[in-house]
Amino acid sequence: MVVHLLYPLKVDMEEVVVKASADATKGEKGSSSSNQDNLIFGAYPKASVFIIGQEFSERATYYGLRAVLVLYLTNYFGYSDDRATVFYHVFVMLSYFTTIFGGMLADSSWGKYKTILILSLVYLAGSSVLAATSINNLTGDPPSPWGAFLGLFLIGIGTGGIKPCVSAFGGDQFRADQQHLIQGFFAAFYFSINAGSFLATIIMPKLRADVQCYGDDECYPLAFGVPAILMATATLIFFLGRGHYRHTIPDRNVMFDAAKAIWIGIKTKCSGKSHGTYQHWLDPAVKRFDEAFIRDIRTVLGVFVLFIPTPLFWTLFDQQGSRWTLQAEQMQTFEMGALGRFRPDMMQALNAGLILVMIPVFERFIYPLLRKLGFKMTPLQRMSSGMVLCALSFGLSGLIQIKIDNAMPVTHLSNSAQLRLINARDSMVKVTTPVFNTSLSAGESSPYFRVREPAALLEVMAETNMTSWTTSLDLAKDKRYTLVISQAGNEVDFTSLLLQDDANRDEDTAPDEIRVRVVNAFDTSRLSVAGPDDLKLTLPPLNASYYDEAIFLGGTLEFTFQLLNADNSSFGNSSQLTIQGEDGADYTIVYGPDITSNQAQFLPFVDVKGNSISILWQIPQYVVITCGEVLFSITGLELAFAEAPATMKAVVQAGWLLTTTIGSLIVIIVAEASFFDKQRDEFFFFAGSMLAVTVVFAWLASGYRYRNPRYASMAYGDTASQDTPLLEESPADSLADTSIA
Repeated sequence: MVVHLLYPLKVDMEEVVVKASADATKGEKGSSSSNQDNLIFGAYPKASVFIIGQEFSERATYYGLRAVLVLYLTNYFGYSDDRATVFYHVFVMLSYFTTIFGGMLADSSWGKYKTILILSLVYLAGSSVLAATSINNLTGDPPSPWGAFLGLFLIGIGTGGIKPCVSAFGGDQFRADQQHLIQGFFAAFYFSINAGSFLATIIMPKLRADVQCYGDDECYPLAFGVPAILMATATLIFFLGRGHYRHTIPDRNVMFDAAKAIWIGIKTKCSGKSHGTYQHWLDPAVKRFDEAFIRDIRTVLGVFVLFIPTPLFWTLFDQQGSRWTLQAEQMQTFEMGALGRFRPDMMQALNAGLILVMIPVFERFIYPLLRKLGFKMTPLQRMSSGMVLCALSFGLSGLIQIKIDNAMPVTHLSNSAQLRLINARDSMVKVTTPVFNTSLSAGESSPYFRVREPAALLEVMAETNMTSWTTSLDLAKDKRYTLVISQAGNEVDFTSLLLQDDANRDEDTAPDEIRVRVVNAFDTSRLSVAGPDDLKLTLPPLNASYYDEAIFLGGTLEFTFQLLNADNSSFGNSSQLTIQGEDGADYTIVYGPDITSNQAQFLPFVDVKGNSISILWQIPQYVVITCGEVLFSITGLELAFAEAPATMKAVVQAGWLLTTTIGSLIVIIVAEASFFDKQRDEFFFFAGSMLAVTVVFAWLASGYRYRNPRYASMAYGDTASQDTPLLEESPADSLADTSIA
């Protein structure tokens, strides 16, 4: 399939940065091999294969570790959702902010090859530290996060530093007579980005959740170790291509020169010396730099003004890996047959998969259809539409959050207690209280009854056709309780056990994990319990375990029960129980007398229902935000490249990357400030803010005048053809589009 170089490019929101044609004026050096020996597929430089292979492995590393990062912070270290969101976006912000320094090193001193190689080693070191320190108890008990933060810091420096260099280095490999092949190269380059991202965001969450290692239910060492191996592979692939690369020698640092020119203009303006002397505040810098360069800076600043409202798009977009993943944890997942269970953090892979489908759909169908209908959307109109769709996606996520919240059980009632009864006897029991009356068959559980303002002891009378029994319960406000009614060894008298049902989960327990409490309803025998993940419990008579002693991921759970004598010797046959645990549910398993004759007592009781809203309800919001990404991100990168002067492409790309950094900073501020008690309110806040910012962007866009002939034709109806290329090529380079098979 033919993929045009700039128009349909996805670019990982920033990745494919095509170097300005001014590079052609720079000195070059390369391998001594003949041109024909350095070609592959009959036309493409062999160096391009090494660069694409490096990009695939590096992107798989980055998106793989990012896919499980927020759950690592919440589930392993016990950080709150807000704090984990802050750390996640600090990492994303660092990964984009350091692109500036990578570009400076490549353009001023090291060159692109050396910058990529050295910072890849830094990247590899960070990945290795992150994987090694995730081994259970290696950093202490409870675990210290120093290893995670050190690893993420090194990764942020490495991945950010190589971002602006890899794609530009790939473009450098094409000679002047090969410029028509760059489109095919970037098609393959772009595909490698999304293929790596898509596979990693599926595989790493599976490794995290479905493998147990080092005594932990989740295997973060493997989920981070595989990306570290992939980064080592990326570095090796890049190094092996060293004999095929062509290198460009930088002759000036445009970013430094632009900064100097702006500083001269600001300093002169503030000193008052420019009054009446210069037409524009940048004109004083003409003495230091040529007039054409200053004119280019003015053009770039005009593009930067358009960028001012755009960071909020990234504020919303990058929450797919934080807030949307945390929302997915509150939803019901499903089994995928031989592939195991679908995990909440796998949902992020949907964006990478959809983008591969959406780009050709927009380019081959939607855009041509709109043109036929007379709607000639300019780039800024497309970007505005993408921002609206981004806002809509967060509106949808807010509606889904309402459904999730409404499905949650009411576990706390103001000024009231809640009491549930479980009949662990082998016959019907009638219960009478001042608040409620009920009858329970053998092995039956009542619903939770509300006890308003329990200021005094609650009298409970239970009776069978043979005997009766009375007890007093001391219940506290805002608490939930379970009263297990059982029978003594003589099978006539009553025994009981009052349990407090703690519906609040600690920070170590994820919203999609299952908690199980086991009750030994025997009054003379001890109970041994074995379960999944090497669970082993021994309960005294008339006693119960705690929820946090048995925490599992959703799916099939098998338990084995064995009664013990006082000396811990077993008697009787062991019993097995299998339950199909629902994500996020709490269960109580009562093991009571005469279990062999009445198995109803052996069934689990549901304390808190599992997550009932299917994770598939997130699909619409992912589809909408992906459409918004196509309209906004790809078009924005295209605009930043096409509208920038040939000598200032890198400067504009740096400005575009900084919008992502600022977007993550906004998330950090909102999450850290904890403005909202309910997550749905935060989603709606972001949706409304995005719409407001879209209005500002549209206002700025209305005053912008395009430089590029093709854009001008679309916007103003100029006589120039709308097929005018984004880059004005020489006749020798204006050849047919080519793609890599």
